[in-house]
Amino acid sequence: MGILPTLRLASTLSRFKSYQDPKTTPLSLPELFYLATLGGASLCRMQDRIGSFEVGKEFDALWVKGQSIGMWNQPGEAWVKTFERWIWCGDDRDINSVWVRGRKVVG
Repeated sequence: MGILPTLRLASTLSRFKSYQDPKTTPLSLPELFYLATLGGASLCRMQDRIGSFEVGKEFDALWVKGQSIGMWNQPGEAWVKTFERWIWCGDDRDINSVWVRGRKVVG
């Protein structure tokens, strides 16, 4: 399973949990993004090397460029809305380039 289906499932489960227990709230988009980046790195005890764009860390990144059917864009739309749309509607076709440890490996 890729990162997008995993984020979607985490969101769905957190919403389900919040319906069962009113004391909990569903995961927000920033929380989901954290879990996919620095949160995952922290879980693996690698937050000092990966998980964010801080100087001195390994550069791992995706260049997302909407290609799939779900990735329509409105002129002048904020980037956060486009990012949210990719989380919910995007797929692998939207990944234009991939960098691992500072080296472009795809695209």
